[in-house]
Amino acid sequence: MRIRYADLINIDVRDVPLLMAADDFESKGYTIEKVYLSSSAVTTDLLVRGEVDIAMINNQTVWTAIAKGADLRTIGPFTATTGVVGVTDAIRSCQDLDGKSVGVPSSAGLSPLLLRTYLSRHCPGSQPQLVVLPESNARADALLAGRLDAALLPSEELLKLQRQGTVPLHAMYAYATEFPDVQAEGLHVRRDWAAQHGDAIKDFLRAQLLAYRRVTDHPQVLFDESVKRLSIDADTAKAIGGSHLAMHIWDGNGLLTAENVQSTIDFLIKANALPAGTQSTQVADFSYLNAVLDEIGRVPALSKVEGPR
Repeated sequence: MRIRYADLINIDVRDVPLLMAADDFESKGYTIEKVYLSSSAVTTDLLVRGEVDIAMINNQTVWTAIAKGADLRTIGPFTATTGVVGVTDAIRSCQDLDGKSVGVPSSAGLSPLLLRTYLSRHCPGSQPQLVVLPESNARADALLAGRLDAALLPSEELLKLQRQGTVPLHAMYAYATEFPDVQAEGLHVRRDWAAQHGDAIKDFLRAQLLAYRRVTDHPQVLFDESVKRLSIDADTAKAIGGSHLAMHIWDGNGLLTAENVQSTIDFLIKANALPAGTQSTQVADFSYLNAVLDEIGRVPALSKVEGPR
């Protein structure tokens, strides 16, 4: 069976376990056709039109489309967010961003919304100039070259820049600490396609969760696979992978529940990004993930101080 899978172009260490899962999925007889796109809006449009079957997209974009009538559902997790706002040494607080250039992946969507929410909470009146650069490495390069004063980046992009040591950079804030109840990204499908291919969805999610458990149990597998798949050196792979493992971004139970989906919806309603009264069952179908967990069992939740299993 052929599965058309869409993802964003910013492939990094966060994606490595899912890439491992895709290999396992294909070993079961499936064929995955991957397409990488620069925009969640474009990816969502392809999903709505039936040109892709499973897509990794930020939740707000998909849920907004659902609110407008798109027959889509969130069926699985990606990872906990690792996004940060990386800034030059001259930026010491969000007040310093007033009038400064900030690189963002898009002018609309979840990341700019989180940035605006952060600014309204901590420095109302501060108005940076947003510069849209869809690729995270383009934002990183512009920050390093001094063409940006700040940029929304995956934490590993910032870590790579800091390891280069050519320009002093630091994180002004991390999404995970500022917005712990917001689930940023997920796996999404069309409901009619899902109804016809439930076994394929469960096979896909099973491979994903088993890969997440494998790298959590055996970190060296993550480091080695990152070197192989991303062409980064072993020290960088270990530094980034170790940081992600310490943050527990790969959850062996899927990190998608009615409770955390609803908490994300409530945040988006408060930000006027979703209609009031939206419920988790209107945007997500938990049956596939729960069926897989019933089959393979659930793992104990990790606390923030435990470290890898």
